[in-house]
Amino acid sequence: MTRRVFLAIALVFSSLAPIGAAHAQGFQTGTLVDIRKAGPPVDDKILLQLIFVVQVGDSIYEATTSENLSKSEEFADSVIVGDPIKVAIHGEEMTLANKSGNELTIKIIRRKHAE
Repeated sequence: MTRRVFLAIALVFSSLAPIGAAHAQGFQTGTLVDIRKAGPPVDDKILLQLIFVVQVGDSIYEATTSENLSKSEEFADSVIVGDPIKVAIHGEEMTLANKSGNELTIKIIRRKHAE
């Protein structure tokens, strides 16, 4: 009986492992081309949006968020323009991951081919 319970638990956990792996496999390496500020400043410290420009292969994506601005500013401070960055594209959203593994999910506003 104990052996069956152990086998059932092991089977459940082994089936959950690929779920996390699928998310990690969705990332590819791109290049952070630019981080721009958009929108008028509310005061000297707060801006409405940041636009992240990322190149993946021959495609360039611009993505932004106006929600949770402090998180996007903190993320922007943790990356360097011109450096490689992990990117996952899913529909109209893009998730960026810095070298520490912190992630930021933002909305894609423009896609174009690199020239």
